[in-house]
Amino acid sequence: MAITRTLFTLLLAATLLAAFPATAAAQTDFHIFIGTATFAFVIASFFAGIAGGLYAHYVGAVNPTRFSVDQMVYVLVWAVVGGTATFHGPILGVVVLTVINEIVLRALGLDTARPLIYGAILILSVLYLPNGLESLGPRLQALWRRRRGGPAAAGREPA
Repeated sequence: MAITRTLFTLLLAATLLAAFPATAAAQTDFHIFIGTATFAFVIASFFAGIAGGLYAHYVGAVNPTRFSVDQMVYVLVWAVVGGTATFHGPILGVVVLTVINEIVLRALGLDTARPLIYGAILILSVLYLPNGLESLGPRLQALWRRRRGGPAAAGREPA
C-alpha cells in the first residue's frame, strides 16, 4: 500500500485529479491525460496481478467458481460506502463493513441477511453520504467548529 500511495502522490495525483472533475482541463492536455490514465491502468493491473498471485498461493487453487457476482458486488459496496475520492476511502469501507459483518451480523445470526443489509447500507450511504464515509470527517469537523463558535462565529461579540 505504501508503494501504491507513493506512486499515486508523486506521479499521478496532479494530472488525474486536475482532469477528473473538469472535462475542459482534460480536453486541453488530452494526450498527456491519456498517457497518465494508461500508466495508472498499468500500475493498477500490476498490483491486481500481484494480489491475485498472493491469493492463489494462499488458497492453493483458483477456479472461476470462487469469484461469484456476490463477491464482486461486495467489493463495489466496500468502495462506494467508504468513498472513492481518496486512497483511504475504500479501506475505511472494508474495515467498517467487515466489523458490521463479523461482529453484528454473525453475533445476531443474520448471516443469510447479509446481502439485504449490505444493500440497505449502500442505499443509505448513497442518499446521505454521497462521497462515502471519508466525507464524514470534514462534515463532523465543520459541525464541531460551528458548535464551538469557530471561524463563522469569529466576528461576533461575546454576549
